[in-house]
Amino acid sequence: MSAHQHATAGECPVCGANIPARKNYRSCPACGSPLPKTYGFQVGGKRSSRELEELLDGMNNRLLDTSAEISDRAFNLGCGLGILLLILWGIAVYFIGGRSWLLLAISIVVFSLAVLWLVVLVTDISRNRAIQRVYRDEIQPELEEYSRVREIEMSQIEETAHHELPDKAPLLKFLPKPPEPEEG
Repeated sequence: MSAHQHATAGECPVCGANIPARKNYRSCPACGSPLPKTYGFQVGGKRSSRELEELLDGMNNRLLDTSAEISDRAFNLGCGLGILLLILWGIAVYFIGGRSWLLLAISIVVFSLAVLWLVVLVTDISRNRAIQRVYRDEIQPELEEYSRVREIEMSQIEETAHHELPDKAPLLKFLPKPPEPEEG
């Protein structure tokens, strides 16, 4: 293949002219006929790779933002309700326990630890469900649309995500890891 062939995104369906991959052409530069949206973004080009990396990074950031927002809300709500329950628990133990300060102190410490554990558990569950919902309702359809419009296989998108995103990225939880190349 010549260097010129590497730099093309495709051929015009009307006149057969080579379409350069450097620009996102909407019409053939030779004859002016309209082109599919995929010209200029073909698989393997620097532009398509950079565009896909930016898309995946944005989607991952959206999941991170959702995670932080939901975690903050759930933790704050849990702590607020926990403090209210702790006060009610302390009053009940104080009067039922014969007004013993030692019993009150011990029960408040134990109850505080139990409430804190419950708040962390509920926060984690809420965060995971919110991330799943955002992926299912927003990100997955966007990835499928991107794959369809750009004529890129989902496996290539998954491979790019696993290559470009950090190992702990929330988006990677939803994308299957591509098989490792066999060494022979």
